[in-house]
Amino acid sequence: MAQRFFQSSETGFLSASRFSSNPPGPSGRPVPLRDSISRSPAVRLLDFVIIIYLYLCILWHTGIILQPVNTLITKPPVYNLQTHLLTAGIVLVLADWILARSLRRGPGLLLLYGICASAAVSSFLLRSYGVQKNRTSILWMVVAVTLFYSSVFRMKKKLLSRSLKVLFGTLLTVWFIACCLSLYQFVMRIGVYGPNYASSPWLGGNGFTGRRLIGVFAFPEYGAIPGVMLLVGSVYYILTLRSRLLKVLLVLMSLPLFWYIVLSGSRNAAAAIYETVFVGFFLYILKRFRRFSPVSLLASLCAALAVLLLFHGLFTGTMEAAKKVPRMDTKNTFSGSVLKSGAVSLADAGQVLKSGSASLADAGRFPLRKPTAGVPDGAMASSSEETGTNPEKKSDGKTKEKKNQLLERKYSDGDLSTGRLTIWKDYLSLSGEIGLFGLSPENASKYIQEHNPDLRIATYIKENYPESYAAGYVFHTHSGYFRVFVSAGFLGFGLLTLFYILCAVSAARCAARPGKISFAFLFPLLIALAGASSALFDNEIYFNQNPTSFLFWICLSIMLRSAVRTHTSAAHNS
Repeated sequence: MAQRFFQSSETGFLSASRFSSNPPGPSGRPVPLRDSISRSPAVRLLDFVIIIYLYLCILWHTGIILQPVNTLITKPPVYNLQTHLLTAGIVLVLADWILARSLRRGPGLLLLYGICASAAVSSFLLRSYGVQKNRTSILWMVVAVTLFYSSVFRMKKKLLSRSLKVLFGTLLTVWFIACCLSLYQFVMRIGVYGPNYASSPWLGGNGFTGRRLIGVFAFPEYGAIPGVMLLVGSVYYILTLRSRLLKVLLVLMSLPLFWYIVLSGSRNAAAAIYETVFVGFFLYILKRFRRFSPVSLLASLCAALAVLLLFHGLFTGTMEAAKKVPRMDTKNTFSGSVLKSGAVSLADAGQVLKSGSASLADAGRFPLRKPTAGVPDGAMASSSEETGTNPEKKSDGKTKEKKNQLLERKYSDGDLSTGRLTIWKDYLSLSGEIGLFGLSPENASKYIQEHNPDLRIATYIKENYPESYAAGYVFHTHSGYFRVFVSAGFLGFGLLTLFYILCAVSAARCAARPGKISFAFLFPLLIALAGASSALFDNEIYFNQNPTSFLFWICLSIMLRSAVRTHTSAAHNS
């Protein structure tokens, strides 16, 4: 089963920056490369160590975004493990460059290195604003594209498949527990601003706040987007596993993840899961036809739309059912929530965290006050708004509750983008100053404060988050692609665009091959698509370290492995 998911191309390879098959030999068939024939013991050991590193790195960054765990691991000297992980990653990158230099590399790797190089140039040009944070962000990007992307592309299928099964099982278990705790917070109406407060560290976090379920995660997207990725992985194993018991277990463990995605109010996650459903069914149905034609294309499109409508009914039906869950008041008189005792809410701290400029441990050093107006993503509401009750006075002095308001988010001045259009407009206005190399990953905020203090991205933080502004932050880009543009300039954004074109060409060539679609290609494609989609409206994937970013690079690599295998197999048969 797992072998189907992680098959490698034993007779083909991809260059670092373009797609190609092996050169033909005298017989007309591709000639195997050196790394397809044998590997040195040092390389095999390196692969094993990299797998362990990937596992530990993902677990650490998962723990950071979970408030119950974060309270334990972000205290001295434990949080210094973040620095040790980066150091170990750099050592492994150097070892990979030296020991595996003659082996296959991830497609477009040189383009990704070019993005890092452009960011490094801008960091040097703006070194007067700081050096260390830029160096850390760029090195993490190098580690991600080298170890999580390029090294995975060349690893042996047996080692990779077994390791990823363990990783998937671990992450699914963690998300299952975290989502169950978050759902309990929703039922009991436990939130950082009340009406009920966490009486246990395991229920710490923002809980149900601002008419959306943040739960025990640092930010809704941190729980919802990886949740979408894990749901796609669960579907794969449900379809391919033989054990009925395991299939039932996967279904039961996946339900809380889906419920959390619905209640989180994350439009990023909603868009990602809708996209995966539509694209997955469209490609699967299209490949069931023997021949590609306008009729098969139209039939596949209609069928995928029908499935999408059914899924929309399930999604909205779950939300409507959740609105009718009665409020479970308790006699909890706990003096304050776990977060209140720390004088900082993780939702507020998100303005620091999601800038990519600080870790959760750093955020704790900047106590942020609750904004008074215009908070993005729904605004922090009063306790009555948070619980969805919105009481109105009746003539007899009693109160009544507006029905079906529990999960309806409010948007300031009807701005459905929650300020993103204004943020993007401000950053686009800086195009001339961003230039070829950008303003660096971490010094852009300080540069904007000094040279463009009147932009809304600066004044908003100054008015509502003065401590964060004093620490050198402005509104982050709310888009991973804008983050690349600001960090690495027109050069970096152009290289990223070219990289995506190459990936799209490879995926299209694989999908266009005759025969049924391979699950080894389809499901990694859907997970990578969910990650790429999440970067449209939030700071994900690039110059950022989180489970979403790491899973994206791994699955993108696996998808391209399968695409190359399909291409080289077709070339071999021809």
